[in-house]
Amino acid sequence: MADRVRRGSGSGVGEVATARWTAKVLELPTDGVVFEGQAWPWLPTALVVLGVASVVVVVRTQRNRRPETI
Repeated sequence: MADRVRRGSGSGVGEVATARWTAKVLELPTDGVVFEGQAWPWLPTALVVLGVASVVVVVRTQRNRRPETI
């Protein structure tokens, strides 16, 4: 039976990536070990990227709306 490493609910993000990295660094055999779950937290990453992009858009549009002073 294969051992399973899965990302726990609410216990943190990126545990699968951490488990893979640890196994590689410690040179542990990963034959028969199934890593389940996402290796990267894409939803928080996407939210950050969308937030930064929206701030950039707002700042650029506000710069263009400023009236020129004489």
